[in-house]
Amino acid sequence: MSNALTHLPHFNTSLPCVVTGDFNTSAGKGQPVYDILLRGGRLVDTWEVTEKPCQAYATCNTWQDPEPADERQDWILTTPAVKVTEAPA
Repeated sequence: MSNALTHLPHFNTSLPCVVTGDFNTSAGKGQPVYDILLRGGRLVDTWEVTEKPCQAYATCNTWQDPEPADERQDWILTTPAVKVTEAPA
């Protein structure tokens, strides 16, 4: 699997950029999609860089009340210059 960002030669990390998607994979080191997108520091995981972290909740709740979870299936990435002040559940 190649690095998706190498196909964007003019991707300027000094400009603010937000990347979202239905990645269908867990966030965290060792997960192929996550590792590819964060490789080289061109993008960061907002959950990891937030100034005010909170409890993670499952994002697939089958229309029930949210439940705490250790695994994040949905995640948001930004360029490093974006200041993330809070990552609400």
